[in-house]
Amino acid sequence: MRYIEPGSTDQSVYFYLQDAVSGGPYTTTGSETDWNLSYTRNGAAQVANNVAGALASATAAHSDNSIFHVGKGVWRADLPDAAFAAGADSVLLEMDHDSDTTIPSVIRIDLSVRQGDVVEIDGEAAPADRLGKSAGQIIPGTVDTAGGFTPTTTQFESDDITEATADHYNDRIVVFTTGNLAGQARAITDYELSGANGKFTVQALTEAPANDDEFIII
Repeated sequence: MRYIEPGSTDQSVYFYLQDAVSGGPYTTTGSETDWNLSYTRNGAAQVANNVAGALASATAAHSDNSIFHVGKGVWRADLPDAAFAAGADSVLLEMDHDSDTTIPSVIRIDLSVRQGDVVEIDGEAAPADRLGKSAGQIIPGTVDTAGGFTPTTTQFESDDITEATADHYNDRIVVFTTGNLAGQARAITDYELSGANGKFTVQALTEAPANDDEFIII
């Protein structure tokens, strides 16, 4: 099953079509307007669309209700935007030929928000928005020793955090995510730019971090 975000436009879907007589892939071209390209959104009636024509190539620009034989029975079908509009949980796509003996190909598309996106929490959009803003303030960093500074249990430098303003990260919390210190969290008591690296002073760790240890600032 494929996922497409509701409201997406210019969507192409790939079907495999089987010849009902030979059992092999259906590869006949030249009569594209004899094809049916139907979609059924859950809770709604089927919408049958006759194919308007063939696409010029497998990489051609999207054209509603057009198809192209990509190869070995795999066909690209360009669906109209209405098939993926918001308001339905899924859509069932069907492609078959009017006269030739093809076995109809059916694909179910789940119309869901892109995986990884959180748009609501407990049915409310505002908490999800606040969560996104707060997560955006988590700053990743990496311990660096190339600048010549040797980390200690209370100080280390990072080459990918280069804020110029002294004390900028004071009172925030550093949490190590890799290395021997993974899981340890300490308050930042001082920050400055030292050469090209950000230099952190923190409450004492159980041991000095190593080069390339990763951490986040929260």
